[in-house]
Amino acid sequence: ARAPASAAARDCFGAVVVIAIASYVTAAGLHAAVAFLLLVSIPGSRRAFFLTSAVGISSLWAIGVTAALVSGPNAEWVVVILDAVHLLAWIACVLSWSTGVTTKRWLFGTGLLATVITVVATLDTSVALVPRGAYAGIVVLVLIGFVAVEQVIRNATRDQLGYLKLLCGAAGGVFAIDLVVGSQAVILGDVLPGFLESKGFINAALLPLVVMANRRQGERQAELLVSRQVAFYTASLFGMGTYLLAMWAIARGIRLIGGEWSFYTEIVFLVAAVTFLLAVLFSGGWRA
Repeated sequence: ARAPASAAARDCFGAVVVIAIASYVTAAGLHAAVAFLLLVSIPGSRRAFFLTSAVGISSLWAIGVTAALVSGPNAEWVVVILDAVHLLAWIACVLSWSTGVTTKRWLFGTGLLATVITVVATLDTSVALVPRGAYAGIVVLVLIGFVAVEQVIRNATRDQLGYLKLLCGAAGGVFAIDLVVGSQAVILGDVLPGFLESKGFINAALLPLVVMANRRQGERQAELLVSRQVAFYTASLFGMGTYLLAMWAIARGIRLIGGEWSFYTEIVFLVAAVTFLLAVLFSGGWRA
């Protein structure tokens, strides 16, 4: 009676690993392509360097996670360390857009300390699994990232908001998915299935925001008259509601179709749909 159950468990685990590998291989390839695009298209500056580095490190992060998945189920500690370094790279990238030197140093120093603590907690060999303290460090890094995003948006000038909102949206998406995975692991002591395997796809789905921000960087935003603003926001709210209802219906359809990939496809589809919506909302051409 145990043999079929064990075989089913192995088949299920194998399917999950295949999905996870496909997720992170996709992320690695797309991040490498975008990093090359940024390298050849934006002028050399400190902000350009940090953005290109964050996207490039994301590609290396995805490659490392893929290698850990291929090596076997006992490499969770490698994934957690890679996640911490990945988050620190995006925190440094976001802080490079900030103008407050003191706040920037304080937040990066706190993030660096949280990364070190996470790595030390992960390498604790007294427990068989990754301890909750390591995932707590991931959650702390995410919170630091959100604070950095808030600081950038709040202190940005009117000319900078056009592209900084897109960049912060991409970074915020990276932080958000790690917050879901890390907080669930802290509360329940285990990683939430589905989101961890889809994290590569989700990170890749956020790349259009980076590409659009790269194209819009330095562009000035045209002002709208009050009457046009009212009409614009009314139409936007109606359009967003209709769009989200349509996307929800399609996602439900994906789930009803069934199959091993339906749950992961639904997650990636919803994230891609929201990413496209944010890109449209922050697009000056679409608003005009």
